[in-house]
Amino acid sequence: DAMKLAELVTDFCADVFVLIISRSIPKLIGSSYIHLVPLDEADTRAYLIAHTEVEPELKTKSAVSEIYRHTEGVPGKIDRSIKQLRVVSLSDLASEMISDAKNTGLSKESIPPSLVQAVDRLRLSKDDHSKRTWILLKILSALPSGEALQRIRYLASRTTLRSEHAESLLELNLIGVRVASAFMTSAGGEAKEKFKILYTPRQVRDHVISLVPSSEIEDLTERAITLYFGDSWRSGAAKLRTFGDTPKSDERSVLMNASVLALRLLAFAVATEKDHAIKQAITVCKAYCTHGFSNKNFRDMVTVCKDILGLLPTSTSPHEKGFFEFTLANAMRMTGDGQKSVEIYERLQLLKWPNTEKISLLMNHAFCLEQTHPEEAVLMAKEIIRIDKHSHHALQAHTLILEVEAEDNSHFKLVKIQRDARKRGANVVANNIALSLANSSPDSAELEVSLIEVRNSADKEQDFYTSARAAIQLARLYSNREVALPTEALGNLIKAYQYLFGQRLSILFDSAHALLWDEFESIRDIPNLLTLFKHSSFNWRLDNKEEKEKSYASRLIIMEKKLLKVDI
Repeated sequence: DAMKLAELVTDFCADVFVLIISRSIPKLIGSSYIHLVPLDEADTRAYLIAHTEVEPELKTKSAVSEIYRHTEGVPGKIDRSIKQLRVVSLSDLASEMISDAKNTGLSKESIPPSLVQAVDRLRLSKDDHSKRTWILLKILSALPSGEALQRIRYLASRTTLRSEHAESLLELNLIGVRVASAFMTSAGGEAKEKFKILYTPRQVRDHVISLVPSSEIEDLTERAITLYFGDSWRSGAAKLRTFGDTPKSDERSVLMNASVLALRLLAFAVATEKDHAIKQAITVCKAYCTHGFSNKNFRDMVTVCKDILGLLPTSTSPHEKGFFEFTLANAMRMTGDGQKSVEIYERLQLLKWPNTEKISLLMNHAFCLEQTHPEEAVLMAKEIIRIDKHSHHALQAHTLILEVEAEDNSHFKLVKIQRDARKRGANVVANNIALSLANSSPDSAELEVSLIEVRNSADKEQDFYTSARAAIQLARLYSNREVALPTEALGNLIKAYQYLFGQRLSILFDSAHALLWDEFESIRDIPNLLTLFKHSSFNWRLDNKEEKEKSYASRLIIMEKKLLKVDI
């Protein structure tokens, strides 16, 4: 109606420009409009760098990620965070936001009247359809990453939620719809069902949460914990549910929602000061961290463990706290922050641990010191062997000693340990040795078979990190032979790229990108090259690698000059 009214005005006053501010995209064909969306993480970094009031410590890669995580790229919230960070640290701000689910900062922000009217239309209605639609909106607002409608229904056991309720929210522009799909496609790959994830934009979510009583948020959180961690979480048997080959949701929604829910549960428990509630919440947090680290989601583990440690009460036992510190140190080691990992390992070794935990602590500490302090790493490896010479970690310790000492016959000894490890089911050890040996082995059919074995065993155990390393080495093997990647190898390289994109492991990520680019470039696969460039340039901008971005943009333009008419 507003658009039609504007057309009437311009028909009689041709020199008049009519600007309409709306929460909805115009539906009239041919209408010109500008759609303002939140900044992505790379643009958030650019925004912070250009902001005159931002201190240098807030422009680092980790600080940018933290600010983006809590503001979701909404400029108004970024500005609000910058002001708050004048008087508190970034970790304090994060803990404050998690501890109070209703602390959305709305008191400092203006809420569009149209948003207030749209929400109140549902919230205050006596109509049954509107009541159910309001329930759906509240549930979605409690799940920041959104969810598939068929799973949301489990959270409204006393109310039937149907697609028409979601349609009403979509018509009111209170939700968005995201399609869960892959970055790129490989030839011959089977098409999987693409799930539609319903989600609430940040401004809508914050406004809705501000209207819901804290007791209702707490109840909804506990019901959602049951959905994500199983019915037995209260009795100490929490386990994050996964969906395998027939998912009912996408992995991104599951992991992000589960982390927010676990943190919120812990914050509620700490606020009540009830020991049994705190114990239940810590069990859920442990389940999340166990799942996340076993699936090699290192980047998520760094942020979540820091949040958990910021929420734990002072009464938490050293070993309970130590679990999260150890997980944090391991995750930081894998993401390249070895120095901070060493500091945590040294502190944890002051505690008395059972042999199993002590061996694991020593092994990870030794890995951190292998390049910088090899003598200390060898001493730790020998201590592991002394404690339990028959453990899988002992095999890894023997491997570390051989790699550090680099004797003439070390290659043959490593091969022997690898075979022994494979026989004993120590696939992680065997795979690590195989990948290490592959770096110095000449091309051969035996090497190809070995790398395929590593990739397959890692895939079976959902060791995405090792699988990605094997996929990259295999792709490099085929590239050096100057042959096209086999369909399976290409598919696995794409999966490796997707995993490394999310984890921001820059060295491996750049390798996966280069191999994929060469493959797509050789067959002039423009759509996949464009998709690859889009995602890679995002990570490069976060890492301040604009020159790499320009280099590949130039290659793309040279190959297909019709794509762009500019020089880089």
